[in-house]
Amino acid sequence: MFPLRSIGALRSTPRAFRAPRIQARHFHPTRPTQSVIETVLSGSTAVIHGVHTASFLPWAASIPLTAVLIRCFVGFPLQFYSRVRAQEEKLLQPLLSSWSAVYKEVAARQVKGTKEQNVFAMKKLQERSKVLYGAWNISKLWRPLMFLQIPVFLAFMEGLRGMSGNSQGLAAWLISWGGSSDPAAAAQTLSSRLEPSFATEGALWFPDLLAGDPTGTLPALLTLSILSNVMSGWKVKTFKEISDLPKIVMYKEMTFRGLRIFVQVLACQVGIMSFVNQLPTALLLYWITSTNLATLQTWILDKKVFTQAKRQPFQRRYVAFEKPGNDDPYQLKNLR
Repeated sequence: MFPLRSIGALRSTPRAFRAPRIQARHFHPTRPTQSVIETVLSGSTAVIHGVHTASFLPWAASIPLTAVLIRCFVGFPLQFYSRVRAQEEKLLQPLLSSWSAVYKEVAARQVKGTKEQNVFAMKKLQERSKVLYGAWNISKLWRPLMFLQIPVFLAFMEGLRGMSGNSQGLAAWLISWGGSSDPAAAAQTLSSRLEPSFATEGALWFPDLLAGDPTGTLPALLTLSILSNVMSGWKVKTFKEISDLPKIVMYKEMTFRGLRIFVQVLACQVGIMSFVNQLPTALLLYWITSTNLATLQTWILDKKVFTQAKRQPFQRRYVAFEKPGNDDPYQLKNLR
């Protein structure tokens, strides 16, 4: 039998008491995940707000000032770098043309068949071009750099669209296509960036930057600005010059001229649609300022920086003199 222990002894014996474990989850607020488009728009709107705060100017003046700063510190460096590389590449064209003629002669002697000769000459010319570009340190990556201005321009335009409460632009479509399947949710995301002070910090005949221009003056200025930019930046040959070119080059120049006409027609349509749809005045101010400044920068580069030396055509000149007679002291018989 087991010995019995007193009740006092039982009470005096310590017992290990384990409290039951209670699991608890601690929640804290987290920032919602943003898509790339929303992050870019947040950055552009932050820059616009920063210029407005630092300049102490109303929105009617700070929005054009933002366009000037973006063109000077983003657009102009890219444009200048591209023009420098294009000028260097243009200087190599006479040398490449000479090598092309040499390789065509070599292909005519060594290769049979017209198609095979063209392939041979093109391959050799590409190899020679690679060597020349490497020797002159000319990279072909300068061409895509010029197009970096487009996403920067669209980012600020869409940022201003969201600040104007307009959610019908490109950003809403990209957000709904990339992240949310509901277009209304994407539109609500952009509308949340509305800046109420746009309604009171206008100027002249457009006191409300959230509304469109009822007079149509700003849409007309936008159309003229785009047309001026296309005319100054897109150089094409005249019909008289095109008619003297070889057939393949003539077709190429005619294609460029047709594309230029298409862009001009599109510019007119942009102006009309901005007036019909009452595009917010804030977007029109930014667009007009950026386009005109781009045209001015192109003119400066063409006329002041990358000027082409104008060579006068050869003119035949004649010198009149009298035919020497027998009494000329410089004749040979008189020198004896």
